[in-house]
Amino acid sequence: MLSITLPGRIPSKKNSKQLIYRNNRTYFIPSEKYNIWQQEQSWRLKKYVPKKPIERCKIEVTIYAPDKRKSDLSNKFESIADLLVDNRILADDNWFMLYEEHIKFGGVDAENPRVEITINEI
Repeated sequence: MLSITLPGRIPSKKNSKQLIYRNNRTYFIPSEKYNIWQQEQSWRLKKYVPKKPIERCKIEVTIYAPDKRKSDLSNKFESIADLLVDNRILADDNWFMLYEEHIKFGGVDAENPRVEITINEI
């Protein structure tokens, strides 16, 4: 079992994309806000990176928001799952590897907004 706590508000990767044009092509890239969050959290995750990424697991995520702003849990989870894959904690976030996921809203914690992640390897 691996338990990880990451501080702060989780930006949505999906809803904050920027449109850019390069070489006569259109690309969607994550927002600067998401990129900064991803870099900051990647530093925090370095101590949790296993020798080999986890290939099959169940994951439980509890999100504590800094305020009452409405948000979408599934979008937040997508940001978290992508972060875990990008940092080689999870091999992938497809349904053959991320076998079961539980996403909960833990409430508002203005003093300590965070996400608590528990990963159980199968």
